[in-house]
Amino acid sequence: MQQHMLVHVFVHFHVFAAGYLFTISMIYIDPAPHRFSHMYRAIVLVCALSGHAILSKYIYANPPVGVPKDQAETGAMLMYYGGDVMDGILIFILCLHWYHAARPKQRMAISTS
Repeated sequence: MQQHMLVHVFVHFHVFAAGYLFTISMIYIDPAPHRFSHMYRAIVLVCALSGHAILSKYIYANPPVGVPKDQAETGAMLMYYGGDVMDGILIFILCLHWYHAARPKQRMAISTS
């Protein structure tokens, strides 16, 4: 990947597209015909967050072959702490949508006067 610019660009695009698709599948900004429940999405999000954390810690402890140790550690820390910021935002939006979906609808009082 580091020797071929086209492969480098493709991998970056792939990671961006995967993150984008994951994000829109978690928070459903646009209407979707078949939505998963908030509980299901929360479970999937927790599993993805734990996998993300494990991968970044693994990269920190065991740099990939051909990657200098300091670069691997910097990348792993960016992945871990930068991911936490984005994860916090995703959790907040998912919980906000869940709250709005679960609260009772305010009903207009019908006066019988």
